[in-house]
Amino acid sequence: MPIGDVEAALYKKPAAVFLAKTFGAKGLHDHLRIAPLVKYASKHYRGRNLRVLEIGCGEGWCLFELAKILGSRMRGEGYDFDSGDIAIARRIAAARFPQITFHCEDATKLADMGEVFDVVLFMDFLEHVENPASIIRNVSPCLRKGGEIVVSVPTPRYPAVFTREMHERIGHVLDGYTEETLRALFPAEFELALLSRNTGVPAQYGCWIQARLPRLPKMMAWAGSILLTSVFRRLDWFNGSSSASLFAVFKKS
Repeated sequence: MPIGDVEAALYKKPAAVFLAKTFGAKGLHDHLRIAPLVKYASKHYRGRNLRVLEIGCGEGWCLFELAKILGSRMRGEGYDFDSGDIAIARRIAAARFPQITFHCEDATKLADMGEVFDVVLFMDFLEHVENPASIIRNVSPCLRKGGEIVVSVPTPRYPAVFTREMHERIGHVLDGYTEETLRALFPAEFELALLSRNTGVPAQYGCWIQARLPRLPKMMAWAGSILLTSVFRRLDWFNGSSSASLFAVFKKS
Protein backbone atom coordinates (compact mmCIF):
# COMPACT_ATOMS: atom_id res chain seq x y z
CA MET A 1 0.00 0.00 0.00
CA PRO A 2 1.61 3.29 -1.07
CA ILE A 3 1.97 6.15 1.37
CA GLY A 4 -1.11 8.36 1.27
CA ASP A 5 -3.48 5.80 -0.23
CA VAL A 6 -5.86 6.80 2.61
CA GLU A 7 -6.81 9.79 0.46
CA ALA A 8 -8.99 7.41 -1.57
CA ALA A 9 -11.57 7.58 1.25
CA LEU A 10 -12.22 11.20 0.29
CA TYR A 11 -13.18 10.53 -3.33
CA LYS A 12 -16.34 9.29 -5.00
CA LYS A 13 -15.27 9.06 -8.63
CA PRO A 14 -13.87 5.57 -9.42
CA ALA A 15 -10.95 6.99 -11.39
CA ALA A 16 -9.83 9.19 -8.49
CA VAL A 17 -10.18 6.31 -6.03
CA PHE A 18 -8.09 4.06 -8.29
CA LEU A 19 -5.34 6.66 -8.68
CA ALA A 20 -5.16 7.29 -4.94
CA LYS A 21 -5.04 3.58 -4.08
CA THR A 22 -2.46 2.86 -6.78
CA PHE A 23 -0.10 5.84 -6.45
CA GLY A 24 -0.87 7.18 -2.99
CA ALA A 25 -0.10 10.80 -2.14
CA LYS A 26 0.18 13.20 -5.07
CA GLY A 27 3.01 15.10 -3.38
CA LEU A 28 6.42 13.53 -3.93
CA HIS A 29 7.76 14.99 -0.70
CA ASP A 30 4.93 13.35 1.27
CA HIS A 31 6.36 9.99 0.22
CA LEU A 32 9.93 11.02 1.01
CA ARG A 33 9.28 12.53 4.45
CA ILE A 34 6.94 9.80 5.70
CA ALA A 35 8.98 6.86 4.33
CA PRO A 36 11.53 6.94 7.22
CA LEU A 37 8.68 6.76 9.74
CA VAL A 38 7.17 3.76 7.94
CA LYS A 39 10.57 2.04 7.80
CA TYR A 40 11.31 2.71 11.47
CA ALA A 41 7.86 1.65 12.66
CA SER A 42 7.95 -1.55 10.58
CA LYS A 43 11.21 -2.51 12.29
CA HIS A 44 10.68 -1.30 15.86
CA TYR A 45 6.93 -1.01 16.50
CA ARG A 46 5.37 -3.95 14.69
CA GLY A 47 3.68 -6.37 17.09
CA ARG A 48 3.63 -3.87 19.98
CA ASN A 49 0.66 -2.26 21.67
CA LEU A 50 1.27 1.47 21.38
CA ARG A 51 -0.54 4.66 22.26
CA VAL A 52 0.59 7.36 19.83
CA LEU A 53 0.17 11.13 19.97
CA GLU A 54 0.81 13.46 17.04
CA ILE A 55 1.17 17.22 17.48
CA GLY A 56 0.39 19.22 14.35
CA CYS A 57 -1.16 16.17 12.70
CA GLY A 58 -2.70 17.97 9.73
CA GLU A 59 -4.90 15.52 7.85
CA GLY A 60 -3.55 12.63 9.90
CA TRP A 61 -1.49 10.81 7.30
CA CYS A 62 1.38 9.84 9.62
CA LEU A 63 -1.00 8.32 12.16
CA PHE A 64 -2.79 6.48 9.37
CA GLU A 65 0.48 5.04 8.07
CA LEU A 66 1.29 3.74 11.56
CA ALA A 67 -2.20 2.23 11.81
CA LYS A 68 -1.63 0.41 8.51
CA ILE A 69 1.41 -1.24 10.13
CA LEU A 70 0.13 -1.82 13.69
CA GLY A 71 -3.57 -2.37 13.12
CA SER A 72 -5.69 -2.66 16.27
CA ARG A 73 -2.56 -2.71 18.46
CA MET A 74 -2.33 1.04 18.04
CA ARG A 75 -4.44 3.78 19.56
CA GLY A 76 -3.76 7.21 18.16
CA GLU A 77 -4.65 10.80 18.93
CA GLY A 78 -3.95 13.75 16.63
CA TYR A 79 -4.02 17.44 17.53
CA ASP A 80 -4.06 20.41 15.15
CA PHE A 81 -5.46 23.94 15.14
CA ASP A 82 -6.59 23.71 11.49
CA SER A 83 -10.27 22.77 11.65
CA GLY A 84 -10.35 21.95 7.92
CA ASP A 85 -7.51 19.44 8.23
CA ILE A 86 -9.09 17.88 11.32
CA ALA A 87 -12.40 17.50 9.47
CA ILE A 88 -10.63 15.60 6.67
CA ALA A 89 -8.72 13.44 9.16
CA ARG A 90 -11.96 12.53 10.93
CA ARG A 91 -13.58 11.52 7.63
CA ILE A 92 -10.72 9.17 6.82
CA ALA A 93 -10.64 7.78 10.36
CA ALA A 94 -14.38 7.10 10.29
CA ALA A 95 -13.97 5.18 7.03
CA ARG A 96 -10.86 3.14 7.90
CA PHE A 97 -9.27 3.77 11.31
CA PRO A 98 -11.70 3.88 14.25
CA GLN A 99 -8.76 3.51 16.70
CA ILE A 100 -7.60 7.08 15.91
CA THR A 101 -9.27 10.23 17.21
CA PHE A 102 -8.59 13.84 16.23
CA HIS A 103 -8.86 17.07 18.21
CA CYS A 104 -8.85 20.70 17.13
CA GLU A 105 -7.34 22.07 20.35
CA ASP A 106 -4.13 22.67 22.29
CA ALA A 107 -2.29 19.38 22.95
CA THR A 108 0.09 20.83 25.55
CA LYS A 109 -2.68 20.44 28.12
CA LEU A 110 -2.21 16.67 27.85
CA ALA A 111 0.77 16.93 30.21
CA ASP A 112 -1.72 16.85 33.08
CA MET A 113 -2.71 13.30 32.09
CA GLY A 114 0.61 11.84 33.21
CA GLU A 115 2.82 9.41 31.28
CA VAL A 116 0.24 7.78 29.01
CA PHE A 117 1.79 7.81 25.50
CA ASP A 118 4.46 5.50 24.08
CA VAL A 119 5.26 7.61 21.02
CA VAL A 120 4.90 11.31 20.24
CA LEU A 121 5.16 12.49 16.64
CA PHE A 122 6.42 15.90 15.54
CA MET A 123 6.32 15.28 11.80
CA ASP A 124 7.13 18.47 9.89
CA PHE A 125 5.73 20.61 12.69
CA LEU A 126 8.61 22.13 14.64
CA GLU A 127 9.62 24.41 11.76
CA HIS A 128 6.17 26.05 11.92
CA VAL A 129 6.32 27.31 15.51
CA GLU A 130 8.22 30.10 17.24
CA ASN A 131 8.86 28.17 20.47
CA PRO A 132 9.58 24.52 19.56
CA ALA A 133 11.74 23.81 22.64
CA SER A 134 8.95 25.01 24.92
CA ILE A 135 6.37 22.84 23.16
CA ILE A 136 8.62 19.78 23.51
CA ARG A 137 9.08 20.48 27.23
CA ASN A 138 5.33 20.94 27.72
CA VAL A 139 4.42 17.70 25.96
CA SER A 140 7.20 15.45 27.27
CA PRO A 141 5.51 14.77 30.66
CA CYS A 142 2.80 12.77 28.87
CA LEU A 143 5.44 10.44 27.34
CA ARG A 144 6.31 7.28 29.25
CA LYS A 145 9.88 6.60 30.33
CA GLY A 146 11.54 4.74 27.49
CA GLY A 147 9.06 6.30 25.08
CA GLU A 148 10.10 8.06 21.91
CA ILE A 149 9.60 11.40 20.21
CA VAL A 150 9.81 10.97 16.44
CA VAL A 151 10.70 14.05 14.44
CA SER A 152 10.82 15.11 10.80
CA VAL A 153 12.10 18.59 9.91
CA PRO A 154 13.45 20.36 6.83
CA THR A 155 17.09 21.35 6.54
CA PRO A 156 18.28 24.78 5.32
CA ARG A 157 18.32 23.26 1.84
CA TYR A 158 14.50 23.23 1.74
CA PRO A 159 13.80 26.76 0.34
CA ALA A 160 16.17 26.25 -2.60
CA VAL A 161 14.44 23.01 -3.59
CA PHE A 162 10.81 23.86 -2.93
CA THR A 163 11.00 27.62 -3.66
CA ARG A 164 11.16 30.45 -1.16
CA GLU A 165 7.54 31.34 -1.98
CA MET A 166 6.26 27.88 -0.95
CA HIS A 167 8.51 27.87 2.12
CA GLU A 168 6.89 31.09 3.33
CA ARG A 169 3.36 30.27 2.17
CA ILE A 170 3.13 27.08 4.23
CA GLY A 171 4.30 28.92 7.32
CA HIS A 172 7.90 27.92 8.01
CA VAL A 173 9.32 30.32 10.59
CA LEU A 174 12.94 29.34 9.92
CA ASP A 175 14.79 27.97 6.92
CA GLY A 176 15.45 24.58 8.47
CA TYR A 177 17.29 22.60 11.12
CA THR A 178 20.76 21.12 11.26
CA GLU A 179 21.60 18.13 13.44
CA GLU A 180 23.02 20.49 16.07
CA THR A 181 20.07 22.89 16.21
CA LEU A 182 17.61 19.98 16.33
CA ARG A 183 19.45 18.31 19.23
CA ALA A 184 19.47 21.61 21.11
CA LEU A 185 15.64 21.65 21.29
CA PHE A 186 15.44 18.57 23.53
CA PRO A 187 15.83 18.45 27.32
CA ALA A 188 18.67 16.47 28.89
CA GLU A 189 16.51 13.43 29.61
CA PHE A 190 16.18 12.73 25.88
CA GLU A 191 18.83 10.69 24.07
CA LEU A 192 19.19 10.80 20.30
CA ALA A 193 18.54 7.21 19.24
CA LEU A 194 18.49 7.68 15.46
CA LEU A 195 19.26 10.40 12.95
CA SER A 196 18.90 9.97 9.20
CA ARG A 197 18.50 12.19 6.17
CA ASN A 198 16.07 12.02 3.27
CA THR A 199 15.15 13.98 0.15
CA GLY A 200 18.69 13.65 -1.16
CA VAL A 201 20.04 15.07 -4.41
CA PRO A 202 18.42 12.59 -6.87
CA ALA A 203 14.97 13.00 -5.28
CA GLN A 204 15.42 16.76 -5.01
CA TYR A 205 15.25 17.08 -8.79
CA GLY A 206 11.73 15.66 -8.71
CA CYS A 207 10.72 17.91 -5.81
CA TRP A 208 12.17 20.94 -7.60
CA ILE A 209 10.05 20.20 -10.66
CA GLN A 210 6.89 19.38 -8.72
CA ALA A 211 7.12 22.56 -6.65
CA ARG A 212 6.67 24.45 -9.92
CA LEU A 213 3.89 22.25 -11.38
CA PRO A 214 0.99 24.26 -9.84
CA ARG A 215 1.66 26.83 -12.53
CA LEU A 216 0.35 24.30 -15.06
CA PRO A 217 -3.36 23.57 -15.70
CA LYS A 218 -4.81 21.33 -12.99
CA MET A 219 -5.04 18.11 -15.03
CA MET A 220 -1.52 18.53 -16.40
CA ALA A 221 -0.20 19.16 -12.87
CA TRP A 222 -2.03 16.02 -11.62
CA ALA A 223 -0.58 13.87 -14.41
CA GLY A 224 2.88 15.31 -13.87
CA SER A 225 2.67 14.65 -10.14
CA ILE A 226 1.83 10.99 -10.69
CA LEU A 227 4.73 10.57 -13.09
CA LEU A 228 7.22 12.37 -10.84
CA THR A 229 6.10 10.53 -7.72
CA SER A 230 6.26 7.13 -9.40
CA VAL A 231 9.85 7.70 -10.54
CA PHE A 232 11.56 9.90 -7.95
CA ARG A 233 10.22 8.34 -4.75
CA ARG A 234 12.40 5.33 -5.59
CA LEU A 235 15.54 7.41 -6.03
CA ASP A 236 16.07 8.68 -2.49
CA TRP A 237 19.13 6.50 -1.98
CA PHE A 238 21.85 9.20 -1.84
CA ASN A 239 21.69 11.34 1.27
CA GLY A 240 24.14 13.54 3.12
CA SER A 241 24.78 17.15 4.04
CA SER A 242 22.92 18.33 0.92
CA SER A 243 19.67 16.53 1.82
CA ALA A 244 16.51 18.59 2.38
CA SER A 245 15.01 16.71 5.36
CA LEU A 246 16.07 15.20 8.69
CA PHE A 247 14.40 12.28 10.48
CA ALA A 248 15.22 11.67 14.14
CA VAL A 249 14.13 9.57 17.10
CA PHE A 250 14.69 10.83 20.65
CA LYS A 251 14.23 8.36 23.53
CA LYS A 252 13.14 9.47 27.00
CA SER A 253 15.52 8.01 29.58
